[in-house]
Amino acid sequence: MGSTLPLELIYLCIKASSDSFAALRQLSLVSKECVSETRKYIFKDVKLDRRGRDVDLYSHRIRTFLDLLSANGGLASYIRSLLVKLEPSTYAATEAYTHDLPAILDLLTDLMTLQLNSATTLSNHGADWDTLPDQLRLSITRRCSALSITNLAFADLKNFPQTLLPSASRLTHLSLLRVRGPAGAQSVSTTQDVVGRLAQPLESFSVNDSTWIAANCIFANPGPIPSLRKLTWTISDQRDLDTLLYVLRKCGASLKELDLSFQLPPDAFANPGLNHMINALHIGAGMVELPQLQLMSLSSETLLGEIDFDTTAGLGSHLRLFVAILRTQRLLPVLRLNIKLWNPEFMTGTRASEILRDRADWKALDAHLSSEHPAPLFTKLYFNDIWLGAGSISTLSPSQAEKKDAFNQQLRQETYELLSESYRANKLTVFMEEFALPRSGVNPQP
Repeated sequence: MGSTLPLELIYLCIKASSDSFAALRQLSLVSKECVSETRKYIFKDVKLDRRGRDVDLYSHRIRTFLDLLSANGGLASYIRSLLVKLEPSTYAATEAYTHDLPAILDLLTDLMTLQLNSATTLSNHGADWDTLPDQLRLSITRRCSALSITNLAFADLKNFPQTLLPSASRLTHLSLLRVRGPAGAQSVSTTQDVVGRLAQPLESFSVNDSTWIAANCIFANPGPIPSLRKLTWTISDQRDLDTLLYVLRKCGASLKELDLSFQLPPDAFANPGLNHMINALHIGAGMVELPQLQLMSLSSETLLGEIDFDTTAGLGSHLRLFVAILRTQRLLPVLRLNIKLWNPEFMTGTRASEILRDRADWKALDAHLSSEHPAPLFTKLYFNDIWLGAGSISTLSPSQAEKKDAFNQQLRQETYELLSESYRANKLTVFMEEFALPRSGVNPQP
C-alpha cells in the first residue's frame, strides 16, 4: 500500500515553491485542499499593467480578470497586493477604466497593499486625478479607506486629493514618488491646519519629489512620525531638506533605518547650471540628536561638467549634512555611502578631481569616519559611474575604455588620499560600479 504525505508537508512544499508559477500549477492538481493553498501564492500579488499591449487587448484582459473574480466567489480574498498602472491616454475612453477596474477594486475586500502608478512619468505628463473617470476615483477612495489597507504607494500623479490619505485609518506604510497636490495649492507651514493629515502612526515613510503632499500629511499633525521604523527621503531643493529636518526632529526611538538621497534637479542635463542649486543647501540650526540606527544609507549624485569646471555640482553641502547626521550615531554597525556620477562624455582621468573638489568637507568626513568613538564601525563607499553615450561597458572602443580606466584609477587614488585616515584604520572600502546608458532621453530620476 502506497504511503500518503501529510497535508502539512505538502503545504510546506507549496510554500517553498511560491516563486514558481509552473510548480504551483502542478501542486494545485494534488487535491482540493492544495488548490486553495496554492491560490494564496498565485493570486497574492496582482499587477494590472498594459506592458505594451494595444488598448483593446489590455481592456480584454482586465475584463477577463473581472469575470474570473466574479465566477469564483472566494478568489478575491487571496489577493493581498494590487499594482495598477494608469494609462493617461486611454483611461477615459475605455470601459476597462469606467466599469471593470472599479468593479475589481470593490471586490478586493481583503486587499492590504494598493500601488497606483502612472504608466508615464510626471515629466511626460503622468496621470491626473481630476481627469480619472468618476467611477474609478470613487472605487480607489473606497479601497483606500478600507480597514484592510495598511500599505499605499503612489507615483507620477498630479492633482492628488488631500482627503485620500487621511481616509486610510490603518495605514502603516506610505510611499510617495513624484506626487503633486491640487493645482494652485500653496506651500504649508508647520502651524497651518490642513485637511490631509494622517491619523494612524506610520512604520515606514518614503518621499521622493513629493514634499507638498508629505508636508500636508505631517505638519499639522506630526503624530504618525515618532513611531517610524524606516524613513526614506530624497532631496532636490531647500524645501525638501527643511521638511526632512522637521521630520527627523519628530522621529522617536523606534527609528531604525534611514535612507537619504540627494537628487539632481529634473532639468539638470538640459541646464547644467541648475546643478549649483543642490549644492547651495544649508542645514540651518543644525541636526538634533537622532535615535541609534541599525541601518543607514546616504546617497548623492552629480553631473560632471561638460563645458568648464564651474558647471559641476560639488558635494560639499551633502557631505556636511551626512556628517551632521553621523555625529548623532554612536553604535552604527555599517554605513553605506553611494555617489552616483553622471558622466556625459568619456573624460580624461584629470576630470575625476571635480567630484572631490570640496576637499575640506571630504576631510571632515574622513576625520569622523576614522575616529574611535563615535563613528560607524565600517563604511562602504560606492561610486556608481554612469557613462552616457555608450551602449554598454562591454562594447566600448579601446580609446573609450582607456579613458574610463584612467578616470576610475584617478578617482580611486584621490579618494583614498582624501580619506586616508579611515583607510589606514581599516574602516573604509571603496567600490567602483560601472554602467553605460545612451545619451538621448536620460533623466536623472529613479
